Amino acid sequence: MGVRIENNLFYVESKNLSLIIENRNGYLLLKHLGKTIKNYKGSNSVYERDHAFSGNPTATNRTFSLDTQRQIFGQHGLGDFRKPTIQVQHSVTEVTDFRFVEAKILKGQNGPQGLPSPHSMDDTETLVLMLEDSKAQLSLTLYYTTFNNDATIASYSKLDNNSNQEVVIHKDFSFMADFPAADYEIVTLQGAYAREKTVRRQQVEQGIFSISSNRGASGHAQTPALLLCEQGVTEDAGNVFAIQLMYSGNFEAFVQKIN
Repeated sequence: MGVRIENNLFYVESKNLSLIIENRNGYLLLKHLGKTIKNYKGSNSVYERDHAFSGNPTATNRTFSLDTQRQIFGQHGLGDFRKPTIQVQHSVTEVTDFRFVEAKILKGQNGPQGLPSPHSMDDTETLVLMLEDSKAQLSLTLYYTTFNNDATIASYSKLDNNSNQEVVIHKDFSFMADFPAADYEIVTLQGAYAREKTVRRQQVEQGIFSISSNRGASGHAQTPALLLCEQGVTEDAGNVFAIQLMYSGNFEAFVQKIN
């Protein structure tokens, strides 16, 4: 367990949980998030072909589109028409093109300064992925921390403005994952006074399902968590992907199903 870098693949491994990321020409693609895989062989790669209705990052290759790739963060204006997870207004545009620059492995936890983060008494490792948009002069850093005794990976992102111009951050989500197409159910926890943690379970339909809070602090009205479940999963059997924000301030979390 821990963090490994092998060629263009990044392995983040906690107890019974693997996150595998590929660097493809500077774009970071999600290859696997689920049960432990020691060595990825490319068995679930996206079939590349001419994407007539999906934009391409370059004019010379019509077989690669971010709109059809599984990613770990979504940008605005590069041909990915799904809801973005980072959107920054710089100069006269909101288009960004963050490309991978460097990766580091840090021993121990490296949580965001001044913000709540999970802690462990056991050994941990953190994968740091650094990306840059050279034209916008912005840097994006993604952090993934492993925990040896839990099926948990902690994540957060940091955005730096390297220019002498002001920028406006419209959104910068802590985490994103594109899951394989399937019929999923979504579980959330909603509540009120004397009715905390009411379980809400429903089918994920085409479109966007979201939860949020603008109370200024997380609380009983809406737990900052999404549980994406296989059909028919119970507390005894089945796979569930739980995404939990640390309790802090305002938040938004969403699930988007394309087709």
